[in-house]
Amino acid sequence: MTASTDTLGVVHERLAEVYLEMVSVREEPILNKDGEAVLHPKTGEPVMRKVFPTAAELAAANAFLKANNITAVVGNSSALDELQRKLAEKRQAGRNRPALADPYADLPPGFGGLQ
Repeated sequence: MTASTDTLGVVHERLAEVYLEMVSVREEPILNKDGEAVLHPKTGEPVMRKVFPTAAELAAANAFLKANNITAVVGNSSALDELQRKLAEKRQAGRNRPALADPYADLPPGFGGLQ
């Protein structure tokens, strides 16, 4: 069985929507040990927490983009456009992290055979 171009387009669009949802920061209620939403004592509203995408989710979305040769803005797919924008923001945020300090900086010269 061979899928039509239209069918493949729909599959790609849905995958892009799933990946977009995965890489988006979302809010969900905090649950107690019984699986019920914790309510704010004054407002009675559920207490919410932010849920960030995992490294595996970001890697999966990135692999999807690479596998489809997505390197520029795609004009016909708003979900792919949004996914690409969010991943670019994540990559830029990672580049702006401060460098780790040199763990060997405080050791005397030649310590442990290090130069």
